[in-house]
Amino acid sequence: MDNPTSAGTIALLSLLTTKWGTVKLVLRRISTFFVTILFCFIFFELIPSHWIAFGLVIACLVGYSEKMKCQNTLSVNAMIAVHYLSYLDFSFHFMMNEFYLILIGAIIAFLLNLVHDYSGEEEYLNSCMIYMEDKIQSLMYLIVHYIQSEERNTTIWKELEDIKEQAEKYIHIAMEYQDNTFTNLPDYYIRYFEMRALQCDILHMLHYKIRKIREMPKEAHELANYIEYLIPFIHEKK
Repeated sequence: MDNPTSAGTIALLSLLTTKWGTVKLVLRRISTFFVTILFCFIFFELIPSHWIAFGLVIACLVGYSEKMKCQNTLSVNAMIAVHYLSYLDFSFHFMMNEFYLILIGAIIAFLLNLVHDYSGEEEYLNSCMIYMEDKIQSLMYLIVHYIQSEERNTTIWKELEDIKEQAEKYIHIAMEYQDNTFTNLPDYYIRYFEMRALQCDILHMLHYKIRKIREMPKEAHELANYIEYLIPFIHEKK
């Protein structure tokens, strides 16, 4: 095999922080490989100056990558074009050699990402779930106390905003975890934190409406009792 060290370079360029991200990039590399071969064959065969042909190949690859939104494949495709510039070999054997380089590099990248242990991320997300549940419970207690005592508690607004921001942060972490797992329910954590963010919005709206009431009616205490009844059910049971 010619240029065997290129397989290691391709592996490093294909190695991403997520497993699914690596898989998607590998598939893009393979699909754009044939486009690169086509550009090389056309320009190197038709234009006498090999350097001008190489420049046109790179220009077309950049334009194609921008059009198809696959800019992350450009580095490897440019390396393939350099190989064609160096050898000027357009045989089927040489094309398959370049294809094997991409395939070997992609397999190495996938295997390296596959053996990485992401159990720590799951433990962290579980701790985030407990944190969210405890904070939402404390907020609900504050709302119950507000209804029953009619005290103006302005900290609830700030608490709600902080919890909502935390939920959105955890959603992004859960998305990254989803890209690193092949389990049957990879979106469990995403849906969970989206639910908590929605609950924060509901509590925010509830508190906003309650603040408009100058004197609590007797029915408000029934609402407080109902909210207090719901508090123990906040904790998730997986």
